[in-house]
Amino acid sequence: MRHPPSVGRVLAAVALLAGCTGSIGDARAPEGGASGPDVEPPLAFPETPFSPVTPVVRRLTNAELANTLADVTSEPIAEDVLALLPAVQAEGFETVATGQSVSEAQARAFQAVARLAVNTEGFARLAWQTRCERTDVECGTLLLGELGLRLFRRPLEERELDLFLDLFLNVGAEGLSYGRAARAVGEAMIQSPPFLYLLEDERSGLPLRGFAMASRLSYLVWASAPDDALYEAAADGRLDRPEGVLEELERLLDDPRAGRVHARFLEDWARLGKIPDEDGRKAELIASATAFYAEHA
Repeated sequence: MRHPPSVGRVLAAVALLAGCTGSIGDARAPEGGASGPDVEPPLAFPETPFSPVTPVVRRLTNAELANTLADVTSEPIAEDVLALLPAVQAEGFETVATGQSVSEAQARAFQAVARLAVNTEGFARLAWQTRCERTDVECGTLLLGELGLRLFRRPLEERELDLFLDLFLNVGAEGLSYGRAARAVGEAMIQSPPFLYLLEDERSGLPLRGFAMASRLSYLVWASAPDDALYEAAADGRLDRPEGVLEELERLLDDPRAGRVHARFLEDWARLGKIPDEDGRKAELIASATAFYAEHA
């Protein structure tokens, strides 16, 4: 049974978003309950403006990549596809940036995953949402507007639009169909840094806003890409204000997808993946531990 997000959960998430500054000392009164001018006053934390810290750029974890492709295409990623991605951890966690260098084997794996992802029915449905079947500039621009927002989690920049539009038109010029051109573009985008990495804010020193904040929220709570409502909040400026961020955060926490992060954190933190599977009940034990944590967290 799920419970609505508690105030503590919301505040903890806001702290992760905004970052905290200050120091913690010992403000206890002397033994015996004495008080007076020699007793240190309680700690007072100064109010700071709403300015989320700029994160270290990191690559999507295998789970985040799978969740993102599944949510974008509305089609679960097959287990054999996920098996192509080498597991990489640092200090027991996949999200530690220092453990996310890309090897040649991983680059080949990303290429294979991209190729398989664009050949699913889910990707085909996404590509045909444009209701445009030609391989000309008009249809290519419509396609890239849809794919760019979903895969790069923001509108495409002009240089990106030009680059991928050239690819789309070149495939069409070879006499291939709109569907084949769409798959070529999708395959290239899924292997591109704006998809594989959380490039939340490349302008150091500026506060996180708009689409960058949408990604910060969705990957913090869902380990996946933003949904339509979050994109709308980014586009109309609601994520530029603290109250708008808090409103969307509460909505995300109340979604079943929030359980993904809880389960993954527990599995990494408690090293559940190292449980031996001699009797074939490893998955059951992990599920039981995750359910217990979710009920008492």
